[in-house]
Amino acid sequence: MSPDSQLTRQQSRRHALNQRRKLSYFQQKAAESALCRRVRRFPVYRQARTISIYLSLASEMGTAALLRMAERDGKCCYVPVLHPLQPHQMEFVRYRAGDRLQRNHWGIAEPSLGIRTRLAARQFDLVMMPLVAFDQAGHRLGMGQGFYDRAFAFRRHSQGKPFLLGLAHECQQALYPLKAQPWDVDMDAVATPARIIRFS
Repeated sequence: MSPDSQLTRQQSRRHALNQRRKLSYFQQKAAESALCRRVRRFPVYRQARTISIYLSLASEMGTAALLRMAERDGKCCYVPVLHPLQPHQMEFVRYRAGDRLQRNHWGIAEPSLGIRTRLAARQFDLVMMPLVAFDQAGHRLGMGQGFYDRAFAFRRHSQGKPFLLGLAHECQQALYPLKAQPWDVDMDAVATPARIIRFS
């Protein structure tokens, strides 16, 4: 029996989410601090000037400390925002700690799209991406909406900017290889509190 038949993408997503949700508040905060230390030593981060970092939700790998760190380090930080008029599309807007947030149609807090400076996806040096599960080949399993796959479709068959770095807890590594879909955009690396794995 092949791994794909043993564990479907939906099952992999459900397993990883369950593992992530088991982490306590204190485990999550400790993981976030450890991740900051690891990312700060990462050469790609040190050289990057423009960075996209998601605003974390629920049990996602926390990014509040990363955003504060990047700002202190002089990085220009942007966060992804759902486009209000174009379904399933993201824009990237400038973000500084303390900026006022508003709720989008899914109830997710994000900066206002209309009054912030935007940056095109191709212009980033580094993009830190949320994920539900990852495997050793650099395949990323998200929530299934495909926002990042559409935003960075130009990276599907090429290397270069931006560098795509997934952020995850160790428990989010998939039990089996994740079968890539034609529209999937692979990561260049994944960072966990314990390590950074670069993919060829």
